[in-house]
This record gives sequence, structure tokens and C-alpha cells, in this order.
Amino acid sequence: MALKDIKIIVGLAMKDMLLLDSLVTALEVSDTVQVAAKATTNDKFINQLSKSKLRPSVCIIDFSIPNSYKLIRDLKSRWPRMRLLVVVSAYSQYTIDVLIFQKVNGFIGRNASVKQLIDAIGTVKKNKFYYSPIAKEKRFSAIKNREISVPRLTTRQVEFLNHCVTSANYVEIAEKLEISVRGVDSIRDLLFEKFGVRNRTDLVMEAIRSGIVSVN
Repeated sequence: MALKDIKIIVGLAMKDMLLLDSLVTALEVSDTVQVAAKATTNDKFINQLSKSKLRPSVCIIDFSIPNSYKLIRDLKSRWPRMRLLVVVSAYSQYTIDVLIFQKVNGFIGRNASVKQLIDAIGTVKKNKFYYSPIAKEKRFSAIKNREISVPRLTTRQVEFLNHCVTSANYVEIAEKLEISVRGVDSIRDLLFEKFGVRNRTDLVMEAIRSGIVSVN
């Protein structure tokens, strides 16, 4: 089988059965995607994934499905390498920030075309982050209108923030930056002051919100 003929295996968790069935049909007609699991509830979806002989590399999650946050956490916990693409009905900045912080691999609007959805699936399958053009426009507009303030940072401070979004602790970050732990503490404290936060979690959220760093 040629490499180009290999389909992307996906799973679909959607709140609405009609939408779920229509998406399954549209995706499989494309000859690019094969659906290995589909469900309208979290438990059924997890159960199908556990029993499926074909493990999806990408799962599409409807953000409006009950307990979608829990489903995202469960999927990331059980299958860390699985890519998650979240379908949202509105681009709330808070929603975007939380989803990125939960390490989803992208999000797309509910009204997106099948072609856009397939493009998004292909993007996250390549371990890249899919950011809807509409969401990008909203973020850049927010920055332009100063709804999101972006502090001026040094190159070293940006490097530190990029390590902060990973699971590395401060000692490991110091080793990566080739500086002392005290030096890392100094950078951290300056950034806390610039962003007006008191802990690492809030610092990372503000850095993501400002567009300085992203989570892939």
C-alpha cells in the first residue's frame, strides 16, 4: 500500500447523533479518513476506543458534549499520544486558553466545512497545532485592541516561558538554559511581576493568552 493511500484513523465524540452520523459519512467518503469509534457520550466513546482494533491517532471532540473537560483529560491520560481536535460553537478567549492549557492539539468551528475539518485532522496528525483562521483573527484583534496586553520580554524570558509550558521543573529548566536555579528564580519573579501573577500556572496561561508561547 502506498503511503498516500494510508487513511488517518479517527474517533468522533459528538453530542448530536444526527451530526455525528453526517460527519462519519462525509469523512469516510473523502477516502482520507477512517472512523474507528463514534459515540454521543463520554463513557460509550471511551469504551469503544478501548475495544477498537484500530486505535485512532486523532479524536474529534464536541466541546458541547456533557463533561467535555473530563473526557479530554481522560483521553490524554489513557492515550497521551492521541491527538485531540475540539469542535467549538463560539471562540471564547477563556475557552481557547483552557483548551490549550489542557494540551489539546487544535480546535475548529462547528460551522467549518468538511474540507476544513479534514485539513485540521491532517494538521494535528502531523503533530502540529491547528488554529482556526477565525480564532487567529480574534486573538490578533484582541491584542491590537489591547484587550490582551503583551509585556516586552527579553529573549531569555521567552525561552524560559517556552520551557514553562512543558512538564520540566525549575531545576531542569535551569539545566536547559545553562544557568543556576537562582537565575531561573530571578527570571520567574520578574515575569510574575510583569504579568501580575503569583504562580507558574497563571504565568503560563497569561503567556498563552498573549500569544507569546503555544502548546503543541
